[in-house]
Amino acid sequence: MAAVNNQHPAFAWMTLASFYRKRERWNEMQAAVESGLQSAQRDRGAGVALYNGAAVLVKGKRNLALAAKMLESYLADYPKSEEAPAFQAHTRLARLKAQLGDKNGAWQERSAALNLAHDYKPALGLSF
Repeated sequence: MAAVNNQHPAFAWMTLASFYRKRERWNEMQAAVESGLQSAQRDRGAGVALYNGAAVLVKGKRNLALAAKMLESYLADYPKSEEAPAFQAHTRLARLKAQLGDKNGAWQERSAALNLAHDYKPALGLSF
């Protein structure tokens, strides 16, 4: 796979991963997400790419554990953005943790989302 070059290559990798997901090219999608993750780990300005990459994996119903890890990393290690609000990231992570069998973690993420946005309906509606 050719290297992707721009100011924040992680975003381009996640866009490529989305392209592959839409065409059900799962191996290429996974490789692009992993390349995007590696790029984001070297770029503090690429936190939203982790959020986007996690969404690609969830939509593709692939590697949900990696999607959860990417959201956790975004929430813990990167500046937050209105493109990927923390309360939405916590809500997505709550759903993932529930799918992965971590009900306690899911409730904790739901609580974190509601601490940031008390009336956020998607978080209020979660039950595990």
